[in-house]
Amino acid sequence: MSKQTVIIYEQALNEQARVCLKAEQFLQRIDDMLRFDSPWACENLARAVVDLTILFDRTDIKAKISKQLRELSDTLTQHLLSPYCDKAQTEELLQHLKNYQQFALNIEGRFVDSLRDDPFIKTIKQCLQQPSGPCSHEAPALHRWIAQPYEERYKIIAHWLKQLNPIRAIVTVILHILRESAVFETKSSHAGHYSQNLKATKDCQLVRVKLLRDSLVFPEISAGRQHLNIRFITINDNKPSHENTGFELSLCH
Repeated sequence: MSKQTVIIYEQALNEQARVCLKAEQFLQRIDDMLRFDSPWACENLARAVVDLTILFDRTDIKAKISKQLRELSDTLTQHLLSPYCDKAQTEELLQHLKNYQQFALNIEGRFVDSLRDDPFIKTIKQCLQQPSGPCSHEAPALHRWIAQPYEERYKIIAHWLKQLNPIRAIVTVILHILRESAVFETKSSHAGHYSQNLKATKDCQLVRVKLLRDSLVFPEISAGRQHLNIRFITINDNKPSHENTGFELSLCH
């Protein structure tokens, strides 16, 4: 299956992976909005930045991400002993992980505190918390900003992006290593349902299901430390499918 013809559905099985998946989506939204010279694109970009500050607001997230970086470093160090290891690539990844661990160790407070404490971000956050969304008469500061020429708006955006660069790098390398830790295997559901015991596998952190883009079903993934269940739902009526469905599965650790 080529990337153009498939959709990959992912389910995180621990907090670190969940945070990274959410952060990746917010960062992708920012990248998409950067392509448009539109006030509304800037508003959506600002919303994604605010969402990132909220995502990393918990004090324990930095510790969890730091632990994830250490564990990945240990795994890659062991992988260096394998005769099938690409040593140059693995050593490069290890160096990146060590740099990110040092960054996490040196940073004071929570991730993205510099953005969280930014007066304009605080103003935007208040504007975006309006139940019906921000309107010009309720959010004049935001309204003034998005009414500026793109060059003026981008000066502030560029500052935000600079603050987000370390987080982007950390999230990217963690998800890259997780996704590359396992290959896809061909599977088939029975009457719209698939289950698998996870006890015999190394602790799974990320479940990935690959389906054809034109498939008439999508997966609902439920997984814990010991068992995986996938139920396929039809897109037409949002009800469980009773047909056998071929798909590909990757259990990343």
